Amino acid sequence: MKGRTRMGLREYQEKIASRFASFDRDRDGAVSVHDFREMAGVVLAEFDESEHTASGRALVDGAERFWQGLADAADVDRDGSLTKEEFVRAATASLLDNPEGFAYIVLPWVEAAITIADADGDGEVSAAEWRRMLRAMNAHGVPTAHTAGPVLTVDEVLASAVAYYTSDRPMPQVSATR
Repeated sequence: MKGRTRMGLREYQEKIASRFASFDRDRDGAVSVHDFREMAGVVLAEFDESEHTASGRALVDGAERFWQGLADAADVDRDGSLTKEEFVRAATASLLDNPEGFAYIVLPWVEAAITIADADGDGEVSAAEWRRMLRAMNAHGVPTAHTAGPVLTVDEVLASAVAYYTSDRPMPQVSATR
């Protein structure tokens, strides 16, 4: 692992452990593909989008790919679920200092989430639309990125998520394009 800057390894692991709650939608102490599908369903309901539309299917597919990427890295016993310990161990071993690897697994989710939240279809979401998306994704009140300014793009949201999950830095502020 590269040199720690603002936080140490223990603090990174605590940060990642706190994110576990946002993925454990049913609060059973483990994360599975069902939790990721539920997160997609909540987002679709929030934005009144059907899972049968192209953008709805893309969101569900993005959620499943996000899950599979995490499971491939973390589900050491291959039981189809991740405990908090597996989640933290895998993030530390596979995500920390690996922005390209994390971007690969999360990009379809981010692209689909932006598409769902983007009311006018211009490829950007307002800060209000993105806060609405974050509320839907974040069922258990875990802190999320703060937005700065009125408009966000896929690249900005992806950069924020990658910076958070692959570095020992606190949650970054997402900069707006306008």
